[in-house]
Amino acid sequence: MTRAGSQRPEPAMSIRRRAVLLGLGAAMSPAVAYAVGDRSRRIGMLLARRQEDPEAHAFVKAFRQGLEVVGMLPGRDYELEHRWLPRDPADARANADSVLAAGAEIIVVLSTPYLRAARAATSTVPIVFVGTADPIGQGFVSELARPARNITGFAAEEPSVVGKWLGLLKEAAPAVVRCTAIFNPDTAPAVPQFLESLAATGRILSVETAGAAARTDAEIASVVAAAAREPQSGLLVLPDAFMLSRREMIVSPSETASRTPEE
Repeated sequence: MTRAGSQRPEPAMSIRRRAVLLGLGAAMSPAVAYAVGDRSRRIGMLLARRQEDPEAHAFVKAFRQGLEVVGMLPGRDYELEHRWLPRDPADARANADSVLAAGAEIIVVLSTPYLRAARAATSTVPIVFVGTADPIGQGFVSELARPARNITGFAAEEPSVVGKWLGLLKEAAPAVVRCTAIFNPDTAPAVPQFLESLAATGRILSVETAGAAARTDAEIASVVAAAAREPQSGLLVLPDAFMLSRREMIVSPSETASRTPEE
């Protein structure tokens, strides 16, 4: 994985490996490293995961392990200020402001909406991001070698990869002739580029493609049910912190049907 760059995703990439990358990515930042042997620093963490999500705690654990590698111990060298997935995407900026108000001297960001909020909240406090699709295309960094300003980090996907996902789907289920890509437009601003790539690959593979926006649990259930009703149909979930936090209900029809829709 390259600094401020993108990588070809690994279908079976483990939570542990992703979490370790989060920890090491932040630990390598000079803004963190200079705190060793000085005074206790406050680090803000904006995590687009529900607080009860085990993956979120795996990220935090690996982050602490990464800091320990460079000699930083909790309590002695740093304190963490956590903010989890906001119920309303508009609250992302308020959470970014709150970690700054708490004295954060660096912000570690997981997800595009939180990165956008952190960038709007400060132009001076260092920001280390992970899990952001196409950071150049979205305007977060100017180039890969020297991201510039106060932002650097690791990207997980770039638009052309969604075409490869469709290819994998077609390989696994050759009978598929239509595919729906589900996403939340409020938390996945890079969707237009992904849908263009999906459509281009769909034309090559003779698969009809379409995007489906879903902002609530009820809308997710509706999209999944509609896709299931269509014969020879498949479903792709675009890179989106909101959708990732609902992964269980997307892959489990019974759970989707029994879940109480959000208002």
